[in-house]
Amino acid sequence: MAKSEFIDLNQFEALVSEHSGALKELSPSQVKYRVKKISDFCKDSWRRYLLDELDLDIDDHCVLGSFGRSEGSLFSDLDLLSLKPDEVDPNWQTIKALRLRSVDELKEDGPVDPFYLASIIHYMNSVEDTKIKAFIQLSEEATEALIESLQKDHSGRLERFDNISNYLEPNLKYQPGGIRDLDQALCLCYLAKQVYGIDTPFLVPLEDLKKRMSFIRQVLHSKVSSDVLIAAHQEYLADYFCFADIRSFMSYVSALCEESAFLCRMCFASFEDWPCEDLVLSEVLNSDYTPQMGSDYWLRYQIRDWISRALIDQEDFLSSRFFASLQERIKKNMVDEINFLFDSRILDLINEDFSRVRNLVQHDQYHRYTVGGHTLTCLRKTSDLFHEKLRIGAFQELLPKLRASDRAILYYTALYHDLGKGLEGDHSQIGQWIVEKNISHFTKSLKVKEEVKWMVKNHLLFSKAAFRTNLEENSIFKRLQQEDLSPRRIRNLFLFTVIDIASSNPDALSAWKLDLLFQLYLKLSDPQYRIEEKYRFQLSQGDLALDNDLIDSLDFDLCAYFENLESLKAEIASINEKAEDRFLVDEVGKNQFLIRYSRSGDSPLLLFRVISFLNSLGFVILKVNANTWNNQVYDIFLVSDDRKLGPIKNLMKQFSSFKEDYQFSYPKQSKWNQLQGSWIVRTEGNRLAPLLLGLTGELSVNQLNIEWINIYRWGRQFEVVLALSKNMEPKKEWLDKTWSF
Repeated sequence: MAKSEFIDLNQFEALVSEHSGALKELSPSQVKYRVKKISDFCKDSWRRYLLDELDLDIDDHCVLGSFGRSEGSLFSDLDLLSLKPDEVDPNWQTIKALRLRSVDELKEDGPVDPFYLASIIHYMNSVEDTKIKAFIQLSEEATEALIESLQKDHSGRLERFDNISNYLEPNLKYQPGGIRDLDQALCLCYLAKQVYGIDTPFLVPLEDLKKRMSFIRQVLHSKVSSDVLIAAHQEYLADYFCFADIRSFMSYVSALCEESAFLCRMCFASFEDWPCEDLVLSEVLNSDYTPQMGSDYWLRYQIRDWISRALIDQEDFLSSRFFASLQERIKKNMVDEINFLFDSRILDLINEDFSRVRNLVQHDQYHRYTVGGHTLTCLRKTSDLFHEKLRIGAFQELLPKLRASDRAILYYTALYHDLGKGLEGDHSQIGQWIVEKNISHFTKSLKVKEEVKWMVKNHLLFSKAAFRTNLEENSIFKRLQQEDLSPRRIRNLFLFTVIDIASSNPDALSAWKLDLLFQLYLKLSDPQYRIEEKYRFQLSQGDLALDNDLIDSLDFDLCAYFENLESLKAEIASINEKAEDRFLVDEVGKNQFLIRYSRSGDSPLLLFRVISFLNSLGFVILKVNANTWNNQVYDIFLVSDDRKLGPIKNLMKQFSSFKEDYQFSYPKQSKWNQLQGSWIVRTEGNRLAPLLLGLTGELSVNQLNIEWINIYRWGRQFEVVLALSKNMEPKKEWLDKTWSF
């Protein structure tokens, strides 16, 4: 039977709406009151239905589970324990969402259900019931079995659901720090008190966290039966709990889960080993850091509390013996110690950027984690890489080449690479500045620092090149080689790219991505693919060596069409001192021709005139590389045409008599940007010729000489990179008038 048949949904929704409010500002007692009101409404609906339909009185039974803890919701099951086995009617078990069991299931000679026992222990701490308390006096053996079962389930769930922690759509029940975690941690706290006589300090914060998580789930259940906080309902809940936007709400949920997961892990890791006395702050700061398992978690908890209450001065801490000892331990065991720093919030104390990104939600449907969760995952994947636990395909062969400094560079890159997120601007550039001002707390090596800065700045370089461009285009390598790549940097950055992708979400690192990345690695690593370096060397050697400025302006993609670079050098060397227009044409592919135009003496209208001439002859212009140096001109055009080579050569003779048409229109959707002494113009369209005519014509009539120009095409978008003659720069008024930025 559906619950909607006996629970008045209109009344339920009205009750939920009545208790909306700013969740962050509600006190624990206010949250507890709201959760109980909603739970009692659903429980009373159950009571009336069971009494009317089955003559079953809830009040004659022990109510366990979420309703027993006054945390039930619209879709919670009703879990009842009968003290009289003969009263349990088997037919009642057919009712959906009703679980009615007898105390016989708890006898020592029968099967022990740890969750059932845990549920009763919760019940014992919320209700005074002498019958139940007398019955459930657990023996030492049963207590140990229960604790072992809970710990086993906790660790198994962490392993199973580790990949969904900090998801954009968190599972409020099963993810680390979720309601199931809280139930089990609270059960341990109750056992510690009843069986071992230990008053744990975590009981109160865990109970508050449990109520807040339950409140969120109750409101979620007013929309859907699932415990997964799906995107479709996040906006409603953000508004219900008075958050400014979805990101703020989800960051709050992530913060709850992170705090809860930490306390739950501490309960399970340090059970039976909780210290009886608080640590003294001054004694901790003046001591060497030598934790044991239980005291390690206790220390994390204490420092976390001190930092939250602003009891630790940053300068005092960074100059303390404790932090000095911690720094030494980081060198030996980076991952475990960084986890300690993250859990205890020491990272937040060292640099507020860590605090800012800890629960920063990334709504991009690619990163499944918060920035903080992604950072920790990166550190763990880096450790897995070094221990050969991360499957990285052919990149595995690079691991033996790593030195100790390379490992440190990769660790610190993992730690810092996304700290610039959440601020305005390029997070990679901002991250580089954060490394500059902050990494000295972890390493004094200037070499490591400089390499980490470079890695953080360029950590997206290879993934963009591999996945967003055509690896067969030599221009890709020309751009990459401008990034000061060395063999060591290539190796380290490729390995971190793999780590970063694997840490973004469980499905991100696929075989085809590894294959594309490795193809790029091979091309960058093998000298035969270092096209720019090879061409630069060849063009700068011998009697026909070219001017360095000319070498810088040549498009090596077009140079590759020459059978050898000596012929290119010879063509350039043969340019006459007197002004003479000369065209050379070669067929370089099916219906593709390489046209070179050269002369001595440049003018603002010359390039416009040449492009107009080629366009008038019906050529489809594919690529252009126009070059001017020492008042000499050498332009290369790759064109497409159906005609034969002979007729095309004859057509070139018409240039001297060609009369260009100065009726042109500049491309309206172009965007100009200045970069390192050159200009970049981006525009969209199907044909290159109109773009070039408009661009060169507009520059020419404004008396602006083009020193060199290269054309790149990305899908439907053209990118024109050009340099104007020295001491020439477009006036801002002209740019504002004619071009959109």
